[in-house]
Amino acid sequence: MNVYDVIPQYAKMLHNLDGWLDKAAAHAQAKKFDLETLVHARLAPDMFSLDRQIQSACDSAKFATAYLSGKTAPPHPDTEKTTAELRARIKSCLAFLETATAPTSPAPTSAASRPSFSRENGCAATSISCRWRYRTSIFT
Repeated sequence: MNVYDVIPQYAKMLHNLDGWLDKAAAHAQAKKFDLETLVHARLAPDMFSLDRQIQSACDSAKFATAYLSGKTAPPHPDTEKTTAELRARIKSCLAFLETATAPTSPAPTSAASRPSFSRENGCAATSISCRWRYRTSIFT
């Protein structure tokens, strides 16, 4: 699995969030209440409100993408309070995800140029347990 496969998954998640806001708007219209009450609502007392959850999901997507691509994530000050502002944040994060590309990697090396590991006491010298056995065996 390529680590850059997670970026399309984040994009899919953000598209789903935008779709959930569409469904919330349709529900609010059908039940005849203000949509912004859902934005500040919580399903349980110990969870974030919907606006904070969307901000957190956007932050996860943009910071993971920034880390993987070696770019700087765009700043978002977490001030969104309306559905329109949350949608704008989702769109901004999606635009940033589209700019991400994998950094260029060096050409593959031949088998002869790869480092080889010596074996001490019948195990790889880089293994912690093998190094411990080797160090303790020289004192006995």
